[in-house]
Amino acid sequence: MKKLPGLSAAAPALRIAIIYAIVAGLWIFTSDSLMGLLVPDPGTLTRIATYKGLAFVAITALMLYGLIRHTLVQLARQEPEPAPTPDPGRSPRMLWPKLIFLVILVFILSAGGLVVHFQRKGLRQSEQYKLSRIADFKSRQLDNWVESGIREADYAASGSFLSRVAREWFRQGGNSGEGQRMIQSRLADLMAAGQHRSVFLRDAGGRVRAQAGFPEPAPWMDTEALSAIRGGITLTIPELRPHSPPLVHLFAPMVLPGKDGNPEVIGCLQVVMDAGQKVVPDLESGLRDALATEILLVGRLEGSPVLLTPDLQAPGGSGNPQLLEALLSKGASPDLAGSGHLAAVAWSARTGWGVVATEDPELLFRSTRRLIWYVIVLGAIFVATGTVILILWLRLQRSLYEQLQRRQSLERELLEKRLDNLSRFANDIVLLIDETGRILDANDRACSAYGYPREELLGLSIRDIRAPETIRTFPDQWSDAQREGATRFETLHRRRDGSVFPVEVSSRRVELPDRILVQSIIRDISERKASEEALRQTQKLESLGVLAGGIAHDFNNLLTAILGNLNLAQLRLDREHPAQAYLRNVEKTIQRASDLTRQMLAYSGRGTFEVRANNFNTIVEEMGRLLQVSIPKKSLLVFDLEPGLPPVISDAAQIQQVVMNLVTNAADAIGDAPGTITLRTFSTRVATQQIPSTVPGSHLPSGLYACLEVQDTGCGMSPEVLERIFDPFFSTKITGRGLGLSAMLGILRGHQAGIRIHSHPGAGSRFTLYFHASPEAMLEPERSEAGPEPTAPRRPARILLVDDESIILMSATHALEGAHYQVETAGDGAEALEIFGRRPFQAVVLDLTMPRMDGRETFRRLRELAPDLPVIICSGYSGLEDLIDGHGRPPDRFLPKPYSLRTLEEAVHQILTSRT
Repeated sequence: MKKLPGLSAAAPALRIAIIYAIVAGLWIFTSDSLMGLLVPDPGTLTRIATYKGLAFVAITALMLYGLIRHTLVQLARQEPEPAPTPDPGRSPRMLWPKLIFLVILVFILSAGGLVVHFQRKGLRQSEQYKLSRIADFKSRQLDNWVESGIREADYAASGSFLSRVAREWFRQGGNSGEGQRMIQSRLADLMAAGQHRSVFLRDAGGRVRAQAGFPEPAPWMDTEALSAIRGGITLTIPELRPHSPPLVHLFAPMVLPGKDGNPEVIGCLQVVMDAGQKVVPDLESGLRDALATEILLVGRLEGSPVLLTPDLQAPGGSGNPQLLEALLSKGASPDLAGSGHLAAVAWSARTGWGVVATEDPELLFRSTRRLIWYVIVLGAIFVATGTVILILWLRLQRSLYEQLQRRQSLERELLEKRLDNLSRFANDIVLLIDETGRILDANDRACSAYGYPREELLGLSIRDIRAPETIRTFPDQWSDAQREGATRFETLHRRRDGSVFPVEVSSRRVELPDRILVQSIIRDISERKASEEALRQTQKLESLGVLAGGIAHDFNNLLTAILGNLNLAQLRLDREHPAQAYLRNVEKTIQRASDLTRQMLAYSGRGTFEVRANNFNTIVEEMGRLLQVSIPKKSLLVFDLEPGLPPVISDAAQIQQVVMNLVTNAADAIGDAPGTITLRTFSTRVATQQIPSTVPGSHLPSGLYACLEVQDTGCGMSPEVLERIFDPFFSTKITGRGLGLSAMLGILRGHQAGIRIHSHPGAGSRFTLYFHASPEAMLEPERSEAGPEPTAPRRPARILLVDDESIILMSATHALEGAHYQVETAGDGAEALEIFGRRPFQAVVLDLTMPRMDGRETFRRLRELAPDLPVIICSGYSGLEDLIDGHGRPPDRFLPKPYSLRTLEEAVHQILTSRT
């Protein structure tokens, strides 16, 4: 055989090709196994494997082509003269490609069996995991169904119109026809809304007084109803029915506040939830993408597993007896897989029923039977492609040598085109700059970002797009980019319209044979800067809020001590004493100081709100006369109130303060000139990311909002003033002082409301406040807070005073002892518990903020020792929104500091008389 020219030079490339073929086979085996574990769907797995095989063949062909070209280049460098052309009449015999073909083919055939085996094993494990996830999800759906029914029953029993109508009907002896019709209608609505089987209304004796749905009460239901009424908690009783969907009975006691303020149990509401109406369709849903999966609902009847709903399965489902046997044999194990089926079970925590997800493995492994043929065909294509490329090697040898010089001459042109394609459509700005700073090239993003046409942008210098205030730093940054090769910095760039935006610039040096250029990748960081500024503003407001709340707390303690001693002085002096007038002036001054602390607490968002359902129209109408006299006569106050405005859960006094603040500011903006102040109310629906919240960087959630709007025709505000209007103690008035609009912002933050401001110099201002509406809330008339005059207690009472301020303890002790109470004091919670353990007390007056052990922990410990102990909480910082004892009950009374001694006496007298 004639020796092939250059074969010795090609030997390294051929060795690399053989090594690559062996590694590629191992890679095929490993990747198929990994995909079998990661991709559960057999169809998707087959498609991925097909695409992977085609890509592998293409990559192999390119690799072999590159090896041949590399070999020919080496030959060209060793032999300047072209290689002699082979004799066309004689073809060289090459046995080594055939040997390589046989080795690779045997390797693929032997590895194919292992691939199929591990493929089936991986599919089985992944499918079992998927069934476990489906069973867990469906069991949670079952629990959520029961929990939603409990919430619905509790609300209907104690918080809805039905409960109040039922109490009146029971009090009338159940003889009112109109009341019975209303109750019957409510029960039917409740049954229809929840898709329940039936609803029963029972009285305090457990007897059925009204019902809706199928009339099937049983004697055991009366017993469970009495248990729920006596226990005061909602009972959940599942019921299994052979050959019928199971039921869940909810017994919700109807607990309403009585005339004396104590809870009163008037009866029980029984809701019968039918799994066949609601939860069965939910369990059947979501299986369209898993045609082979079926869902079964099982339970345990007399210790044996039973199928609760035989119709709850996919068409053609089978294997139920085998699954029941697996449930009986495996007990609590979630894995029910057998030789002929895959299954998993998850048990409901609420009902004790189980949800079984099962699948036929034969449907899964149908695609893997074709995998061995796929491996053989893929290997044959791979080997055949490599063989064809090797046969064409001799022909490529002749043409590649002639093309070598031409490729080298085109490399720079191809590189420039590749860079252009990569940068032109990038999301960041990409500029190519010469040594003088002139822009040579720019991508499309640069043209849209700066607002220049491409031809005009390429005629500019990098200095032309820099903001004027950053030009002085440009020489140093430009020299760093050229000298160091790469640099990164932040600066400001200017658009064609003159607007400025922050950017982050990454520049690197690009060395060409004839010149040196600079490539800059520029990113617009306006959104990042805005987010950082919002974060800083949030941290500033939180810090100021904590500071304001802390100062208000300490200041209220001082005011309480001053007011207590002032009240003692008033008691020691005769009513006609000349000093009484001065003391009353001091008391008024203390009240004005307490108003300032309330503003500080409102700014911090920790004010004590007395919330209920309010209508903004009513609040504005009640303030009409007060607003008219609070503004100059040249200012016209116009009311534009939308009828039927939905109510808002809010503090009416705080809303009045916000309205008064905005109206007086509007009047100041109008000044002595004639003008108009429009106070408008309306309702609107807000979409996500539409209205800014009072928390910087966030927006109000979507929903229905009731809006208060104050608009004036005054002087308006400049952008600089708008940025600072919510800063504490900032004012554009000469005599301005106090927290001003910052206190209003704290009130809005406490109500989780939003605000939008429109103002321009000379065009007036418009403040629009957004409060989340509660259409389901019922407006109630305000109740008088005046209590009865304190009298001497009916029996001797011992009171425990707990406060870390000795002056407050002294003044409160004198006041309560003067009312004929026995008083003992403690300086903190730990001392109070120690004293309480030595002797009984009839009431405790407890400060909320103390060293060592605070009032919250002390309150819970005292209620653990004496569950019925009357407790009064005093605080100058916050209310009792989250203060409850271990039984879920709040304190009996809350006294905000500063409080007068008369108020303290009335509070103690009221809680003592309410317990007698």
